[in-house]
Amino acid sequence: MYSCTPASAAVLLETGSLCPVTTAIVGLASMMSVTEYQFAVAVAMLCGLMVGSFLNVVIYRVPRGISVARPRSFCPACKVPIRPLDNIPVLSWCLLRGRCRSCHAPISSRYLAVEVLTGIAWGMVTAWQLHGIALSVSKSLYDHIPQLAALLILVSVLVAAGGMIVDRVAS
Repeated sequence: MYSCTPASAAVLLETGSLCPVTTAIVGLASMMSVTEYQFAVAVAMLCGLMVGSFLNVVIYRVPRGISVARPRSFCPACKVPIRPLDNIPVLSWCLLRGRCRSCHAPISSRYLAVEVLTGIAWGMVTAWQLHGIALSVSKSLYDHIPQLAALLILVSVLVAAGGMIVDRVAS
């Protein structure tokens, strides 16, 4: 894997053939460490957990013809709205031991699985893209953003579609 060192960044900067944005990115890349790479992947995973939480809403509501925007998230058993603190991806499911706070009805482990799967997938796609960015010095970081966004949307759509299929087969 290519790593941009201060020496290699200096060579790129001295040629003067880079645009100002790319010059700034190459300068920042020369300071990037493994820790920052891991931080970026961790942030992507956390974002994936949040998207996974929304995908659970999509998986439950779209086949039933319910709007994904309103009403707020609710327990499928007692229909009581879920409090914001009880709607934290993964953490709330674990703290509540997979049960509704109001009626204590079990909450499907599918909710946990979709959130974790989406978080892992977002982390893997982001790591893959960051690896590609590190290998292609000639391209700007901004050249990769549309591809990363498209891949993350694709992964999310596939998780939602898969969840709907599993729900349909299970019922």
